[in-house]
Amino acid sequence: MAACLRSRREAHIDRGLADRRACADHRIIWPFVLVFSMLAVGCASAPLDQVGSLQSYDELKPSDGWLARSLMRVSKDDVLAARTVRIIPTGFSPPAAGKSTLTPAQRGLIANAVDRTLCSGLSQRFQVVALTEPADLTVHAMVTHATPTNALA
Repeated sequence: MAACLRSRREAHIDRGLADRRACADHRIIWPFVLVFSMLAVGCASAPLDQVGSLQSYDELKPSDGWLARSLMRVSKDDVLAARTVRIIPTGFSPPAAGKSTLTPAQRGLIANAVDRTLCSGLSQRFQVVALTEPADLTVHAMVTHATPTNALA
């Protein structure tokens, strides 16, 4: 790579074929490195806000996933004994809904995607019941921060 950083005259005329191949390889790789680094900047992490929708945040533990970060509490014994789950529709916290530039239709689309993902994942292990039916577990997701990204991200 050092040869690539020197002038063309020093790198290619004086050195020979091996350096030309090395430089060609670096010219192929660097555009991909640049694109992936820009993608990483576009996916900067959002803060985990506590918006007051819960009585206590004491027992919540951070969970960092590929697409989202969250705070959650899971009681292992209750989950292992459970057979049914009720999913409360996902909502946007008042601060997130108020300061977001997303339209109500976009917020609805995001909430729908979260609900569908929860339903799909939970239905593999539990029987999902209606909101009016009793359930062993209740899942409630709340969006506390949402920012639109550009087409690249």
